[in-house]
Amino acid sequence: MQHARKTQCAQPWEELAECARRWHWVSVAICRRQFDAAMGCTKQHLLDPEFQEQMRKHYLELRATYRSTGIEPRF
Repeated sequence: MQHARKTQCAQPWEELAECARRWHWVSVAICRRQFDAAMGCTKQHLLDPEFQEQMRKHYLELRATYRSTGIEPRF
């Protein structure tokens, strides 16, 4: 989920973070539109079969690297 959030959906999450910085604890109610947009973008990518396959391949590469070297690579 972090990969989709950082790459494909960076803009909606940045808007949500900016709204939360501006409104602090009241942001739960005020920033609902930004939250829904950010979650919608992330959900759209996570449900995409092509994106799922891409992440599966990436995970298997990381796992193979770890198993061969014993060093945990960064995602």
